[in-house]
Amino acid sequence: MLAIAKVLKSYGTDGSVLISFRDGIPGDFSTERPVFLHFEGLPVPFFLTSFVPKGNVRAEVHFEDIDSLKDAEEIVGKELCVDYSPDEESADASDGELCVEELEGFKLLSEKGEAQGKIIQVDDYAGNIVLTLEDGRILPFHNDLFVDMDEDAATVTLVIPEGL
Repeated sequence: MLAIAKVLKSYGTDGSVLISFRDGIPGDFSTERPVFLHFEGLPVPFFLTSFVPKGNVRAEVHFEDIDSLKDAEEIVGKELCVDYSPDEESADASDGELCVEELEGFKLLSEKGEAQGKIIQVDDYAGNIVLTLEDGRILPFHNDLFVDMDEDAATVTLVIPEGL
C-alpha cells in the first residue's frame, strides 16, 4: 500500500470530504480502482463516486457507502492509500503484490550489493513494516526503499538509510 493523500475534513453534509495529495494530484489517478482506508490496522477498499480537483494538491471526493456527515467525520485524518507495486510492468500471477511475510529467511542486500544479513522476522506495527535481521538490527520496509527482489537467490535489495 502506498499512502497518496490524507482526508482533511468533511465537505458538506452528503458524506463528501476534502483530501490533500502528498505530491500533487497524480496524472494517472483513476476512480475506477479502489482506494484504501485503514480501520483498526486493516486496509478497507472504497470506490470513489465523485472526484473534483480543488487546485493542484486537493480534491473533493465522495466515497461509495459514505453518505452522511457523521460517516465523513469518522474518516477525517485517515491516510488514503492505493495498491502499489514498485514494478507493475513485471507483475506476476500475484498481480505484483509482494507479501512481505514471505521475506523471512531471505538475505538482505543494500542498494550497493552489500550483504546485510538474514531476515529472521517481519512485523507490522500499525501499517509500518519492519524487518528484523539475525544480528538484531531492525530496519524499516517501505515501497520507497524497495529496490529489487530475486526469489531464486532468496535476496531482497533495499535502500538502507544512513545509520541503520
